[in-house]
Amino acid sequence: MKNNSCSIKWKRITICGGGNGAHALMAFLLKNSNSRLNLYLPLRKELQRFQAVKDRRTPFTLIFKDEEFSIPMERLFITSNPKEGAEADLIILVVPAFAHKDILKSLAPYIRPGTVLAALPARGGFEFQASEILRQNRKEGIVIAGFQTFPWACRIKEYAKSVEIYGQKIQVGAASLPSHYGMSISRGFNKLLKLEFPPYNNMLELTLNNQGQIIHPGIMCGAFSDKLSRLYQDNEIPLFYRSVDKKTADLLESMSREILEVKRAIEHNFNLNLEAVSSISQWMLESYADDIEDKSTLFKMFQSNLSYRSLQVPVKAVNGLYQIDVKSRYLTEDIPYGLLVSKAIAELADVSTPKIDEVIERASKWIGVQYLANGKLKGKDLIRTRIPQNFGLDSLEAIAEMFKRRI
Repeated sequence: MKNNSCSIKWKRITICGGGNGAHALMAFLLKNSNSRLNLYLPLRKELQRFQAVKDRRTPFTLIFKDEEFSIPMERLFITSNPKEGAEADLIILVVPAFAHKDILKSLAPYIRPGTVLAALPARGGFEFQASEILRQNRKEGIVIAGFQTFPWACRIKEYAKSVEIYGQKIQVGAASLPSHYGMSISRGFNKLLKLEFPPYNNMLELTLNNQGQIIHPGIMCGAFSDKLSRLYQDNEIPLFYRSVDKKTADLLESMSREILEVKRAIEHNFNLNLEAVSSISQWMLESYADDIEDKSTLFKMFQSNLSYRSLQVPVKAVNGLYQIDVKSRYLTEDIPYGLLVSKAIAELADVSTPKIDEVIERASKWIGVQYLANGKLKGKDLIRTRIPQNFGLDSLEAIAEMFKRRI
């Protein structure tokens, strides 16, 4: 990778993770590419289950657009050894954001210069955390990359055997650090996954344009805050996205406007292009245009989005029934590794975020943490989040300088 227009050939690719997203990514990479594929599974139980299926030479099944694809797994190498996992030209973390730190720490001693280290999706502050871990390991010449969201709505049908794709986004933004490699990485992923990955100008755009940080906590607070104690039969569990009402849509739009105000403040004071940071309505149209039947309002976009038609609210089992799970990733990931990161940047920009603060405060009580005190970043649990201040980035000047570096 010598410049921003070079082609990238990833002969060896490592996927880190064994969840829904990793199943989908593995299937598409096996289907679309000729690369050798490593599956890095530090958890012994996941590794054993995958290895048992592979040993039986059972093809993997991808269910996509009402078709079933039978995919051989001969090119898949499964390991829990971080040294073997790091032997790749491209490493992709497809795990919850809270797991990024441990995986990065395990791989970092063995990653070689020239490797692309990516998170799909990045969520907020991945670039801050990855840069710090690489610095601690005295690693240079490694390109950090991230993606604005995950390309597919998907669920495992049978572990290590099959995955079903419910919906596919039209495009997913990509960015890198250093920023000038973004075009090359975008082109590489376009080819690998047969999807559009438009290059963002920098990874700060990924952090601020992480719409999951708005959608997931916003819907939990707006649509379900008065339903948390209710018990549901299996056939009564509400659909998550289709539960958005007009009041919840208004909350999501208010949160989105606060993020856009942060964007404007940074662009006004620093020579940093954040044009990819968009409103939630614009993002919905760009991501799901063909699947949305009524585009007139955000509320109707949620109600008529075919990709959202079957995904339920996260629940936990309680005495044979089901209760909404407030400790799902929609809050435990999208607050400390998403919304709170944007809040921290807003505070550095001296931009008030009353609706975002309201959601963070309410969700924090549900999951038993404290991030804010009187609307300020003074909570006792901040140390376990990815706010830039935790990585020595205490000013917008320091953050802007990070994204302007070319090496």
